[in-house]
Amino acid sequence: LCLPLPLFATLRETSLAFNQFLVLHLNMRLGQAMTIIEAGRTQSTEHRVALYLSRLFWRSTRRLNLTQEELGQLVGLSRQTVNKVLQSLEGMGIVSLDFGRVAIVDDEALNAYLAATAAH
Repeated sequence: LCLPLPLFATLRETSLAFNQFLVLHLNMRLGQAMTIIEAGRTQSTEHRVALYLSRLFWRSTRRLNLTQEELGQLVGLSRQTVNKVLQSLEGMGIVSLDFGRVAIVDDEALNAYLAATAAH
């Protein structure tokens, strides 16, 4: 949240709606963290990259201003590995790549790819 600390503290101490928002946000972040821990232990590199591009992490935007290096750091993979996966996803029409940007062009195909690459 981009609020001055005194305003944040006041809202946290006095606003039920603000506290409910905080709890929902913290629950979402905890779910993301648990998903990533599980994926890092059990899923393929392809699945892990696709997971980071999914709506689980980017609910509103479908254009991510992330370099392949930054995405690799998030996923815990090298830039080269991320590049191979992104090139494959672009070839399937799931993403579009531009310098420092990944655009998800087909959410349904991304979800199908996640299901297909999930370890059972």
